[in-house]
Amino acid sequence: MRAIIILALLARAAHADVHHEAVFGSHIRALHTSSANALTDDSLAGPVFGYAYRIPLQIVPKLELWGTANMLFGFGDGEMFQTLSTNIDAFQLSGGLRARYLFWRGLVAASARVDLGAQRIAVTLADLEDHTASDTGWGATSTAALGVEVNPLALRALSVGLRAELGYVANQAIGLTAKSKGAPEDTLELDRMAASLGHLDLGGRYFSFTVTARF
Repeated sequence: MRAIIILALLARAAHADVHHEAVFGSHIRALHTSSANALTDDSLAGPVFGYAYRIPLQIVPKLELWGTANMLFGFGDGEMFQTLSTNIDAFQLSGGLRARYLFWRGLVAASARVDLGAQRIAVTLADLEDHTASDTGWGATSTAALGVEVNPLALRALSVGLRAELGYVANQAIGLTAKSKGAPEDTLELDRMAASLGHLDLGGRYFSFTVTARF
C-alpha cells in the first residue's frame, strides 16, 4: 500500500502537460490508379515513423493540437506484360497538423490529421534473364486521415497507447521511364512505347496501426 501511495504522489507531482510524441508502426495503402495497377496488383506496405509536438494553444477543453512530422516507407512487387517482374519502393516525408480530442480521463482519444510532403518513388523492371531497368522521381503528396487510439498507460507525464488510422493519400503523378544501367547487351527487350512507364500515381486509401509514446 505504501508503494502505491508513493507512485501516486510521484505521478501527481509530475508535470501534467506532455509536449512530445514518438510514433512507430506499419501502414498499408491500396493502389487503385490505372498507372499503379499496370505495375502491381498488390498494395503498398511498410513501416512508418513519426514525431509530434503539442502546440500550446487551448481552443476548447480536451482538444489538443499537435504539429506532426512523418516518415514512411512503402514496398510493392508485381508483374508487367506477363514477362517482367516489377518492384516499387516509396519513401515519403511529410509534416502537418493533428487535432486530438480526449475522452474518459484521456484513456481514449479521437483524432484528425492533415499533412503535406514529398515522396520519392523508385521503380525497377527485370526480365526473365535478370536484365534490369529502373527510374526514380520525386513528387508532392498530401494526406487526410481520421484515427482512434487507446492509452492503457496514461500517467501525468507519460502516456503509451495504440492508434488506428484510416485515411487517403493523394500523390502528384510522377513521370518515369525505365532505363537500363548495364551495357547495351543488357537492355530490356521492350518496344519504344512500352519503355516509358508514363506518370505513376501511388495515391489511394490507407490504414495504419502504430504505437504512440507521449512524454
